[in-house]
Formats: sequence, C-alpha cells, structure tokens
Amino acid sequence: MAVMLAVIPLPAFCQKLQGQGVDFSKFHSQGVGSGQSSRGSAGNRAVPSMVTRTYRQAENPDLTPEQALAQQNRAIQQYTSMGYQFEAKKQWENAEKSLKYVLKVSALRDGVGSPKMVPILQHLAIVTSEQEHLEESIGFQERVLAFAKNQSDPIPIINASVALANLYLRQQNFDKAESTIEEVYSLSQETKSLPAERKLAVAHVLGTVLRKQQRDAEAMKIDPIAATATSDSKPRQPQEPKAADQPNGKATEQSNAKAAIRTNN
Repeated sequence: MAVMLAVIPLPAFCQKLQGQGVDFSKFHSQGVGSGQSSRGSAGNRAVPSMVTRTYRQAENPDLTPEQALAQQNRAIQQYTSMGYQFEAKKQWENAEKSLKYVLKVSALRDGVGSPKMVPILQHLAIVTSEQEHLEESIGFQERVLAFAKNQSDPIPIINASVALANLYLRQQNFDKAESTIEEVYSLSQETKSLPAERKLAVAHVLGTVLRKQQRDAEAMKIDPIAATATSDSKPRQPQEPKAADQPNGKATEQSNAKAAIRTNN
C-alpha cells in the first residue's frame, strides 16, 4: 500500500504553476515542512516550490515500503505547508487545491475516518467559505463536527457547531442554523472549562439566528451582547477561540474560529 501511495503523480494544478514559471527546484533544500524557513529568494516568495523530487525518488522500485511511506509523509507535509502559506496570503484557490490534494493522499494513507484529517478539513472549510463556496464549506465543517463528536471533550463539539451554524446563517438556512446551535447551547453554558467569551459567542450565534427569524424577544433573553448594545450600534463581537480549542486538540496556523465568529447581523 505504501509503495502505491508514494507514486501518486504531481497534480495538474502544480504542473500548471510550473508552466507559469514557478521554480520547483528549491523546495527540498529549504526544508519546508520541517520547521525551517520556506521563503527562499525574492522570486520564490510568492509561490512555494513543489515536491517533484519526492515523486521522482518515490518512483524508484528499489525503495522499501518504509522508505516509500517516508517519502509520502514528506510530500504530505510539504503540500500542507504550501497550502497554509497560500491561505495566509489569501490565495484561496491555490490553498484549496493544495489542501484537497493533502486530504486525498491522507485518506489513502490513513483511511477516510482518520482524525489526522481534522486540521486539513478545518482549513478547507475556511478557504472554501472565503470563496463563497458555502455548500462545500459546510460539507467540510460537518465532517469536523462529526470527528469532534467522537471525543469526550465538549469544547471541540461546541466550537465546531458554532462554525457550522454560522455557515448555515450565511447560506440563509435558518432552520439548520438553529438546530445546530441549539444542540450545544445548554452544553456550552454548563461546561465549566469553556471560557466565558466562548459562552457569549454561542449565545450570540443563537440570538442572531432568532433575530433573522424575527424572534427578537427570544433573542434578547438569550444573547447578552445584543441585549447590552444600544439600538444604533453594532453588537460587539465575542473573542475568537484559540486554535488549541479546535477538534484536533492542537494549535493550527489558523483556526476555524474565523468562520465561527462571522455572523450576518
């Protein structure tokens, strides 16, 4: 299995970027994915180099399964780093293509149900929502929530639900937004380890959903942010959760809280 995975060809979008003059030769020497700088020269800063050498090496039939798997792991790390860099620069389409490639290879290597995919799913939910591909973004976020529900810790469930409810709000799907956030509202208020600003965030999302359905009286009882705001001022936004609060339990470069806090007031 590992040998088969290692010889997955370079994606078409990488070949297209290469045809546009992107220099791929410096990617390995810069150590992307190992914590070293990947900026390179001025001509290479806009677009990180690719992993063509990894694939040339992986095609070597003399590689053992362990060596082939190591090459595959390296490729995944490098495409992940590249996707995060594209995302940081708001190059959403390139970020999406890079991260989808990682997701595909990771699914083959680890299995579709592997929790190792959670960070990539979180980032894909962000980059697709930034392109207003809401249906696709919702699909990614629903998978994040499904993974979170397999954990005993309620905080990842709450954070993932807030993010999903906000995506439904942007889609104007108020029924699903309400059912999603109501499912965790009581849980959020009862969870002692949840920071106070996150409890306010959950209440604010539920209040927003109710206001969108002309249920202002209900919203004012639930949402203290709206209740304390003046009639002519925009409600204050609660603080975003840290990436460490996300379902994978590790800090990522950009948490899905970006989608979670966005509301349509």
